Amino acid sequence: MSSREIAMDIVKTLSDEQIEAFITLFMPPYMQTVREADQIAHDPDRKHYSSFSEMAKEILSDE
Repeated sequence: MSSREIAMDIVKTLSDEQIEAFITLFMPPYMQTVREADQIAHDPDRKHYSSFSEMAKEILSDE
């Protein structure tokens, strides 16, 4: 059995929480940033803008 096959067998036994911890531990920092940005983008409690112009208009109108 190859190292890849052994690793895949181990991964198949992990819970979702264990996989999450593994990914967080070994993920390169830039990938963590991308992941956090994706979570923010899909957060239903955050305000979202359809364009930069829309966001800028709101920011400038608060002055």
